Amino acid sequence: MIDLSIIAPCYNEENNVLTLVIEISKKLYKSNITHELILIDDGSKDDTLNKIKNLNEFYLDLRIVKVYHKNNKGIFESWKSGLKKANGQIICFIDSDLQNPPGEILNLYEELINSHYDIVQGSRSNIGRVKNIRFILSVGLNFLLNFIFQIKSNDNKSGFFLGYKNCIEDILNIKFKYYFAHTFCRISAEYKGYEVREIETLFEKRKTGKSFLADFPLAGICKTFYDLLIGFIEFRILDKKKNEYERFLYSHKPLKEPKKKSLLKKIFWKAYILLTPFHKWTISSDFGSYYEALKRTQYLSSKDLKELQLLKLQKLVRHCYNQVPYYKKKFDEINLKPSDIKTLDDIIKIPTLSKDDIRENIYFKLFSKNHNKRNMLKIVTSGSTGQPFVVYADKKQLEIRLASTIRSAEWSGWEFGDRQVRLWHQTIGMNFFQVFKEKLDAIFMRRLFIPAYEMKEKSLENFFNKIKKHKPVLIDGYAESFNFLSQYLTNHPKIKFKVKSIMSSAQILPDPVRDLIETRLDCKVYDKYGSREFSGIAYEDNSNYGHIVQMESYIVELLKNNIPAKPNEDGEVIVTDLNNFSFPLIRYRIGDLAEALDNSDLSKFEIQMDRIGKIKGRTQALVHCSNGKWLPGTFFAHFFKEYSDFIFQFQVVQEQRGEFDLKLIKTDFYNSKIENKILEELKVFTGSDTKITILYVDEIKLIETVKRSPVISKVIVDIQKLDYI
Repeated sequence: MIDLSIIAPCYNEENNVLTLVIEISKKLYKSNITHELILIDDGSKDDTLNKIKNLNEFYLDLRIVKVYHKNNKGIFESWKSGLKKANGQIICFIDSDLQNPPGEILNLYEELINSHYDIVQGSRSNIGRVKNIRFILSVGLNFLLNFIFQIKSNDNKSGFFLGYKNCIEDILNIKFKYYFAHTFCRISAEYKGYEVREIETLFEKRKTGKSFLADFPLAGICKTFYDLLIGFIEFRILDKKKNEYERFLYSHKPLKEPKKKSLLKKIFWKAYILLTPFHKWTISSDFGSYYEALKRTQYLSSKDLKELQLLKLQKLVRHCYNQVPYYKKKFDEINLKPSDIKTLDDIIKIPTLSKDDIRENIYFKLFSKNHNKRNMLKIVTSGSTGQPFVVYADKKQLEIRLASTIRSAEWSGWEFGDRQVRLWHQTIGMNFFQVFKEKLDAIFMRRLFIPAYEMKEKSLENFFNKIKKHKPVLIDGYAESFNFLSQYLTNHPKIKFKVKSIMSSAQILPDPVRDLIETRLDCKVYDKYGSREFSGIAYEDNSNYGHIVQMESYIVELLKNNIPAKPNEDGEVIVTDLNNFSFPLIRYRIGDLAEALDNSDLSKFEIQMDRIGKIKGRTQALVHCSNGKWLPGTFFAHFFKEYSDFIFQFQVVQEQRGEFDLKLIKTDFYNSKIENKILEELKVFTGSDTKITILYVDEIKLIETVKRSPVISKVIVDIQKLDYI
């Protein structure tokens, strides 16, 4: 297998072709890169053809492949002819006139294999470049290309670039016949969703030979304007810009196509995307194209989804090794190279990332060297203990996660344009402009906010009336808020109204509460598992089989004793974000426990994405008992559901091992007999020596994010070293 194929078209280059061969062989001779040089004589009128024919098949260790055109076909067709003969995994195009220094090939190659980019292009430097009329015309053309096709490139026209063979083949596959098709390769790459990295390279004056263009190429200028016109038709009208998902879908067909929106909802959706700058921050209208693509990728086969994940993971790892100091150091410590990640199972080779690791390295070891602060959003979470925790999300990650959130919410039966209600904290922590945009977004989304922090017994009747008047299809919000609603429904059996779906998030909604809401509101309750760092990670749908992992964006592992948990075992949740390249989070220990499911055969489901089972609570909510066991937060939720007539709310607080406080808000039916029964039954699980102190309180306060944590443990542990049930 050859690593690199260098393709060099030659037209009247009799004095340059041998020097080109010598220079390339000298520069690559001592490298470990297996390579070949493909020379195309493009109908030369001088002695170029004989010069190429007389070259030996090998020069030093440089393999030479010879291609001949009887007539001049131009650079673009020469590239395509060379590509047919190429055996390399990576392709490099270089002019044979020696204006592109052959020594730069190695730099471009290293940049490609050590980054997440698909194409690396040599941008012609102004250093030493002749500032003549052709230079001015070249700069002018570059401006027009950027303006017309809405991209940002220093040198669109440069024909000195390098990329993976399948990417190059796709880029050269254009619809129309151009006079100067090579000028549109960068445009083609951008519009087909490939990521391009520009590196400044010298552009030297011709030593011998003459360009095929005149000093003032009037005919060439006219042909260029013709090319711009048909280029506008091809790329701006017929072929819209593609993202990485759309490009993947080109060669991987979904098992079915998504349901189409009604005309009215489609118009409403297009308007929402168009007005993105008015109701979003750090997010552009590009999120709309991500949404459309994700609506189709959700129906890919499990095999194709894993292939997509692997491609994204490999790209992310290459980027982190080359651009993120923290990961470079970690990888080097264990002698791990990006090329070692050959399958998804190889992710286990990468060290996990803890919250402490992030706190210690956030500025600036975890920032990518090429991050853009203007395209990053600071995200602050309070965490279960209330200790502030900071991460950053970049523009691309935010756009994809918004698209994913809307896509996955539609699994509940709600569609964009339907009315909804959100039990949330609408504007906490936002500045004036963010508040304005949030409220404007609510209008566009037809969303009514009910302030979760104001949900008390005396205000619930008013909230119910508002919800009934709004007539939502979907109600989403904190599980804590739905706990309140269930209590109110229990105490007011005559209240009735109908809603199609309810989506609960932020905490675990106990099964009795879920059953009560589904019965009384005649709806289906769906659980959303997410976090501030990532937004939605996994959602329930109507298949009744676990939470569907957003595989296009995240790799979710469940580990027990540092190995993947078996089906029906509980494991620590480890999340890899495949989209955030400015502040990458690879194998991040998010701090949750979840049940592992059998994902070996998902073909019976319409959506074949991986699943995780019930979310079992925070790893920080593990409570140590005197018998050596660690009880997860969900244990207490299940335990106290049998006492719902006697206890309105509870909270477990552990300061040190072997003992904890049990805060209770009593109902009127609570008595000493019930208290003794609670202690007796608890100690069956905790051990008789565990000290349990019962504290009766009037209120259990919400934390900053309007969540009430039922279990708070301040005992620091590593869950991978524990025996928990």
